[in-house]
Amino acid sequence: MPEFSDPIIKTTAVFIAIAQAGFVVAMAYWASGGKRWLHSHWGGFYDELPLRLRISDAVSGTAFLYGIYAAIASAWDFGPQGFLTVSAWGFVALLGLSSLANFASSSKYERFLFAPVAVLLALCWAIIAGAG
Repeated sequence: MPEFSDPIIKTTAVFIAIAQAGFVVAMAYWASGGKRWLHSHWGGFYDELPLRLRISDAVSGTAFLYGIYAAIASAWDFGPQGFLTVSAWGFVALLGLSSLANFASSSKYERFLFAPVAVLLALCWAIIAGAG
């Protein structure tokens, strides 16, 4: 799959995997009822997440977990490449929308930390998708 500089694709995939692993851990923590750092999450409105938002965090964490596989599989040429390329473009769109929502958030953590990270991840996913 990698058509331009293989080390760039592989480095980008590793960066995506590490960053998204952090999100997986955070989402699993909040989905399981964790309360620490909730002021940086969901607009900072909750001291304890309601069940519907905990379920949403579980789904998000699962998507990010799949993203780790998709990034690594795309960069190292294993797995169904056509599906992985579509998945990569899906992450570009998802993270683009996420960055817009985070920039619009009332939480300073979402505006100044999560939004730029989402933009950076979307750009990294665009590199992976473009190589596919």
